[in-house]
Amino acid sequence: MPPFELEVFADRDEAEQATVPASVLRIVVGTQLYERDPAGTALLTADGGEWSPVPSQPGVLDATAFGLIATPPDAPQYMDEQLTSAVGYATLHNIAEIVFPPGLIFLEQPHVLPRAIRYRGTGGSQNTRFGTAASIYDSIVDQPTVTTFVACGTGAKEHHVRHVTEGTQCGFDRPNEVRQYNNAVDERFALLDLSNRDAVKGSNTPATLRPVSALLSFEETFERINLEGIRIIPSCPDPALGEVDGVGGYKRDDAVLPYADWDFGIIMSNPWGAHVADVNVVGYWRLGAILNIGFQISDSPIGGTPNAEHQKFTGCATQGGMILRTGDMWPVVDKDAGRIWLRWTPSQQFSPTGGTVTISARDTFGGSNYTYTGTTYESAATPNNVTDILGDGWIVLNDVRPAGSGSNDTSAIQTVSTHPTACSKVVPVFSGGHSHTRFEDCTFTDLAHAAGIDEANPVLNAAGLPGREKYSTALEWSGAPMRALEFSNCLMTTSGPRTMHVGMARETTFSDCYAETRPWRTALNGALDGARGGLFIAGANAALANESGVAGHFSMNLYSMFNDIINMVPYGPVRAGSRMAAQTDVLNAQNVIDVIKTSAAVDAQGGLHLQTVSHDDLANAASMVNRVGKAEGKVVWELVNNRLYIALASGATSLWTQIGGPNSIAPI
Repeated sequence: MPPFELEVFADRDEAEQATVPASVLRIVVGTQLYERDPAGTALLTADGGEWSPVPSQPGVLDATAFGLIATPPDAPQYMDEQLTSAVGYATLHNIAEIVFPPGLIFLEQPHVLPRAIRYRGTGGSQNTRFGTAASIYDSIVDQPTVTTFVACGTGAKEHHVRHVTEGTQCGFDRPNEVRQYNNAVDERFALLDLSNRDAVKGSNTPATLRPVSALLSFEETFERINLEGIRIIPSCPDPALGEVDGVGGYKRDDAVLPYADWDFGIIMSNPWGAHVADVNVVGYWRLGAILNIGFQISDSPIGGTPNAEHQKFTGCATQGGMILRTGDMWPVVDKDAGRIWLRWTPSQQFSPTGGTVTISARDTFGGSNYTYTGTTYESAATPNNVTDILGDGWIVLNDVRPAGSGSNDTSAIQTVSTHPTACSKVVPVFSGGHSHTRFEDCTFTDLAHAAGIDEANPVLNAAGLPGREKYSTALEWSGAPMRALEFSNCLMTTSGPRTMHVGMARETTFSDCYAETRPWRTALNGALDGARGGLFIAGANAALANESGVAGHFSMNLYSMFNDIINMVPYGPVRAGSRMAAQTDVLNAQNVIDVIKTSAAVDAQGGLHLQTVSHDDLANAASMVNRVGKAEGKVVWELVNNRLYIALASGATSLWTQIGGPNSIAPI
């Protein structure tokens, strides 16, 4: 066989201007080999020749073969077309991996990526702000060896996510009673709400979904998501450096510069088994860095039950919030023979024309499918006069029946009126949860503006930027179901008042994790103030804790102490942190097993702490101490009479016997 004729070109421009003889089947452009391809779109030569890249190794595609290159911030070139071409080629030819070059890769459009392709860059070196001076930050932002996707302009709002709300009906919000500023920041600390909170009180009109933008999202299949070695950041150029688009603004601790308008860096839906390594989604995002959802967003069925289990994040960093959510949960307040009553909130999304929901027969988020034919709004008393705690009335599901049944039937549904601590729960959209999703060696922070100012500081508006609608949080997780998340050797670090916020989640495990704070400034260019600490908000508030129940509680296993800057009193300008014992209604002791409330925990001075409970709780078979974590040999401190009690068995009605004394308590 005669050897291939081969022509060599120094760069892409030279190749595109060349006339290549028909006898030449392969060309080299720079270091990339191309071959003739009648359907090729990667490269077109002046003679009309169509060329596709030849992978440098089997199954690996270099995105530069499609003209995707890094460009300088004073003369950016936007690589959306090139990224789309590379991804399309890889999909068509079953390429397993796409590699990206180092440097700033500017993008103006959102990209929906196919799964089963590994997207690999040269590294995602962390650049969340740790120092108190810009000089500590600059070298990290400027690293030219890092593959950096820069989100530019205003992102198209193409995503609508249903039934992810702040959980007012379960009591997952908290009052923000004293604020340093009163900008656009909400008066409450609340979970992310992806509705417009515009349900019409007094009618059955549901809330509409807010459209949101994300630079990267993924097609909804059951193939795995693989990302490695990429940094994703909104453009925040510094005009003083001649930047048109770029990251120079992140170095400025003396100014607030406009930044690109994108809600999220990445949205991951149904991300079962995702593998994310050395990926940093940092910079100033409007709503959060990564939104990780256990169910599918689209309404097109993909087969099977979507879930977010068995994901692994290693060496990653997020700025502005890592948000892990599955669907909402609604306690059943009351019922009659064919209807059920739920607490109305501005975020309710139940269809006025009916639909299908999952309803548990008891206090859990699992259950059976029920249909309903429509909804009504009611402000009158419920059939059994349940207290309207929120003061907003009720949304009533009508003609409720088990799926496939020919008649109404609510007999298996428990309500607050008859089972105040163990009522049934409605789950509008069901998924498999986040079980055994693991984060190792990761860093999470809130907005953490380089200028060190509070997120609600009016200077953000003065710079022409939209005010934050609520304080961001480093970590947020909640959902029905949400369980068995694992955090190992991770750092949660914030300059704002929220470190972590969790609604309902079971058995979260922290091992060798730290929660630290950053200095902040009351005024732009003012003196750095001492770190104020950040809240760990967990579980339902006291008013709704009972009806949220076990399904709506938070529990965690803590294998090493958080450091002492989890601040339990951050509502005002409090600077010093305090141990997790200093709780009020923030980290709800009734609905959480924490470092102080476990059966036994040792503090930094070697002191032993036991779970403290009242005599009445020990005697109440429906209380948390008898329903959650009770086991033979468990020891608690009864704080009314100052006595130690030990459980003889795990059952809710099993006996508690006083240690060293004659008393016993039989729960009923």
